[in-house]
Amino acid sequence: AKEGTKPLEDSRVRILHEDAGPMVRRTANKHDVILSNVGDPLNAGNNRFYTKEFFERLRGLLQPGGIVSFAVTSSPDMVGSKQAMFLRSIRDALLRVFPFVLIYPGESARFMASNDPDVLQVNPGRLIERLRERELDLQFVQDFSLQDRMSPMRVEALQSVLDGMEGPMLPVNEDFRPSCYYYGLAVWSAQVHPLLGGIFAALAGMSKGLTWLLVAGGCLGLFVVSAAKHPNPQWVVALCVF
Repeated sequence: AKEGTKPLEDSRVRILHEDAGPMVRRTANKHDVILSNVGDPLNAGNNRFYTKEFFERLRGLLQPGGIVSFAVTSSPDMVGSKQAMFLRSIRDALLRVFPFVLIYPGESARFMASNDPDVLQVNPGRLIERLRERELDLQFVQDFSLQDRMSPMRVEALQSVLDGMEGPMLPVNEDFRPSCYYYGLAVWSAQVHPLLGGIFAALAGMSKGLTWLLVAGGCLGLFVVSAAKHPNPQWVVALCVF
């Protein structure tokens, strides 16, 4: 454990115990690389780190030729329609801010964005050469893992899946329009039961008026069930979750 935390003892390392949102709004320091590791946008709190507005703040903190990178849970090979909507909603938000975006597939889809096209490398062989030139002793990144994760064929396959999606354009994930949060819920609800995933997909194309009508109906149902003399606890819990 001591060996693993030794780099943190370097005098150039600063550890700030604070929320990343206010920090990126307040700081004026410029960076070559910004790595974000805040978890998947599966709730309103985490969704704010994947919005167009947050990416715009990160772009303002980059040096020329800098890069932003983060990862979200995905599938290494087969990407279903709901997972594709989830990944594309993040990619489209990035593309509103950065002209060049790459996604490396895997159990965690790795997003990389920059204003400089030469920064984003798709050639794993070149990256392996750089590791050897710099004599880097890495534990989690090896030659075979780079060749597998950054295979140009796999990168292009995922790109074609996202570009080939049919249907209306997905809304861009914004602070007050958390579409990515919604598609993340659709992905995980489909794993609980396929019917739930279908319901979320249907609601995505529903008008705002009808959506609010359903929400109001759910609240009314919660009130009626809770006000009953002997409410069924299972129904009360189900309505609360709804």
